[in-house]
Amino acid sequence: MTQIQESTSAGLVKIPTTVSNISYIDGEIGLLEYRGYNIVELARKSRYEEVAFLLIYGYLPAAAELQEFTRQLTAYRELPDELIELLQHFPRDIHPAHALQAAVTMLPGYHALMASEEAIHRPETDAVRLISQMAVLVAALHRIRNGKALVPAHRELSHAQNFLYMLHGERPDPLAASAMETCMILYADQSINNSTFTGRIVASTNASPIMVVTAALSSLSGPLHGGAGERVMKMLDEIGEPENAKKYLDQTLATPGARIMGFGHRVFNTIDPRVQVLNGIIPRLFARLGTTKVLKIVEALEKTVLETLTDKNIHPNVELKSGIIYHRLGIENNFSIPIFAVARITGWMAHWLEERANHKLIRPAQIYQGNRTKSYIPADTR
Repeated sequence: MTQIQESTSAGLVKIPTTVSNISYIDGEIGLLEYRGYNIVELARKSRYEEVAFLLIYGYLPAAAELQEFTRQLTAYRELPDELIELLQHFPRDIHPAHALQAAVTMLPGYHALMASEEAIHRPETDAVRLISQMAVLVAALHRIRNGKALVPAHRELSHAQNFLYMLHGERPDPLAASAMETCMILYADQSINNSTFTGRIVASTNASPIMVVTAALSSLSGPLHGGAGERVMKMLDEIGEPENAKKYLDQTLATPGARIMGFGHRVFNTIDPRVQVLNGIIPRLFARLGTTKVLKIVEALEKTVLETLTDKNIHPNVELKSGIIYHRLGIENNFSIPIFAVARITGWMAHWLEERANHKLIRPAQIYQGNRTKSYIPADTR
């Protein structure tokens, strides 16, 4: 019998599960890299299309390659009429994350109407199509949920610009589009997080990319993962006014097991570099579009938390910052998981391609702690 090391780690903390070339994270110094490129530099200098190409193909594209990649993303900005009709019949009160997962699951039945020979024989094309259609699906669900007519894609806009255009039916403010694009870049991947690991497990079975994404969405929907953003916005609603921040913090700290959402991170033990990037965007965005009470609540809460928990080395996390950006861009609070997926689909596809090339089924061991060698007792004598 194979010997298993009799030790484990709750949540697999610091337990390697795979070898990857996609992204690197060092939580002690606050570093995140995609294919060796610092996320801060990428967020400030590149476009989402470049980052998507980088994650999928492993290198930054030349001008002609980027143009062709952008053309492919643009080409898939449509959904079959049959699928749109299905989306319109979803229950109005279904959670957007559940609606998105159901919609993604249905895509294979309609892809046959749209597939080309290139798509059949090149997995990268499947990846590009899903990256494009994830944004289209989320925009469509947001419109339908608000009783609005769907907006046809705009062929001349970038991926981030077109997403906001399809969401609101008008060309986005340049700064708003830049903020959305930056969030997409920052959320595109983050090493072996829970949803990515889930996707890789499914990918190791040679399942289709659709099923990989469906599984990853299941993981992302949990309140400890992608659902954290929704809980952040709910917390801000509960606080209500900036002057209530201190009272809310004190009550939460006095409640056993309660957490202050929007602070702390499972990996980053210092300032998350993504937070630093968003901190540079938020003042300009709100100055352009108008300051809201939500921003003032966040500022008051952040000040109170840092003053009260100064010895805990606790910092605001990216969900706190991205949440108020999405709020200012007119995105409903309960769409935080689908918006997360619009960005993270690129990382999921990169990991799907990498795992697909491994040809090795993931089958971990366990440490069994239950009873053994018990004798069966007939039912009438128990």
